[in-house]
Amino acid sequence: MTTKTKRTLRISILIAGICLVLAILVAFWWPIYALVFCRIHSYTRTNLKYYEQLLETDDVMPRLDALGETLDLDFKLTKHTTILYTSHAYLLTASYDAAAYDVQKKNVLQNYEFEEETFTNHFGVSFDVRFTVDGYDFGVLSLDRYDSDMPHKFYCIGTSESEHKIAWLYFTDWDLDEIPSWEDLLRKDCGWG
Repeated sequence: MTTKTKRTLRISILIAGICLVLAILVAFWWPIYALVFCRIHSYTRTNLKYYEQLLETDDVMPRLDALGETLDLDFKLTKHTTILYTSHAYLLTASYDAAAYDVQKKNVLQNYEFEEETFTNHFGVSFDVRFTVDGYDFGVLSLDRYDSDMPHKFYCIGTSESEHKIAWLYFTDWDLDEIPSWEDLLRKDCGWG
């Protein structure tokens, strides 16, 4: 076998090896993608003890004794995990009679500071800071005052005039880069609805 033939054979084997590796990568890309980026573990907890645990380290969400006379109290901790990230959503919803709702809504407006303008992060992605979902008018709390980093960590409060309810949301997901739809985020990641 000549040197030229040996070199051609080596190049052919190298090209065949590269093609085989590429074929394997393409064939197994979806399972690898799914393993890395798709949720591998999710759960929702409704026991208030998880909310009380949050309050041990969080001073933005309301204390239970500060909610006034509620007719009903609903809590959901929703957690989603992939290999790369974990998201947490703490959603507390309080129901009131008409008079108590007016008092509590006034307290919310007096005691919390809301973002006033559309927020644009350091990547140039803009976020609405006011939105409506299922009759609740939500506002994102001040990012500066409450040490938030939109869209990775933020607080929202929503009020429903027709149902006399107030919802508080604390959300974290350090992999999230944008929020195309607030409704989708609330439903898929926060246990809304």
